[in-house]
Order: sequence, then C-alpha cells, then structure tokens
Amino acid sequence: LFMQHLCREFSTESLLAIIEFYQFRMHAQQRLNIALQTQDSGNVLHLDAFPANVPCSDIVMADTTLANDDSADAIMQSLKIKALALHAKYIGNNAKFQINISHHTRRTLEHAFASGDEQLMNPLSIATIFDASIFELVALLNDALSRFTYTKL
Repeated sequence: LFMQHLCREFSTESLLAIIEFYQFRMHAQQRLNIALQTQDSGNVLHLDAFPANVPCSDIVMADTTLANDDSADAIMQSLKIKALALHAKYIGNNAKFQINISHHTRRTLEHAFASGDEQLMNPLSIATIFDASIFELVALLNDALSRFTYTKL
C-alpha cells in the first residue's frame, strides 16, 4: 500500500534507489570484507529490515568480475562498474529514475564519478559512496510515510 502511495506522490524512484544503494553497500561490504558503521548527523544507517520478498538489484548482483579473479583490484573494478551504473540510473543528468537529493550531494557524486577521485579508489569510500543519498531519501520518505498514515484507504 505504501508503494502505491509513493506512486501517487511520484516518489517511487526514491524507494527503489534506497533499496539498490543499500544493497550495493551491503554487497561491497561483503566483497571487500570490511565492517561498516556510517554516521551522519548522529544517525547510524540501519536498514536491515527489508522484507525477504524485496527483489535484488540486477545491477548490484551482476557478475562484473573477470572469471576466477577475486583479487582486490578486480573486486574494486567490479564495484566501480556497479556504482557507475547506479549513478547513471538515479543521479546523472539523464537518469531514467532521477532522485531528489540536495545539490551538494549530487555535485559531490558527479565530481567523484566524473574525475574518478579517491572515493572510487578507497574500499571504505566506495562502499559508502551513496550513504548521503540514502539519508536524504529516507528523510523524504519519512515525510511521505507521515502523509500515508493519514490517508484514507
């Protein structure tokens, strides 16, 4: 029902982006074998409550590594390819599902992807590259959830 409400509010892409960005984060954490605890404005990112029937992202789950190459460089290259695909889908100027994030967050991500800066080179940074977007989208969806709770079904 909430997803239908988001369709009426033209906010479906926000929920889809949160799901795919978080799946990317968890995939990167697992592939890089790192522990993540992201804090932003005193909030810790905990979104482990997705239902089991939430589909897995085709982008995140795609096998983009060379056959039998589990080297750190191959894993990082695979994660960069996936991050670029998510960026193109949700953040880029011509993104099919462009999300509503702040100018600062969009500009920071655009710079990281355009220049290939250190956020795409460091394992911890690439795993958390979409965290600011997740926080902003969750805040937007909290507003939508408040409106949904007062909607007559």
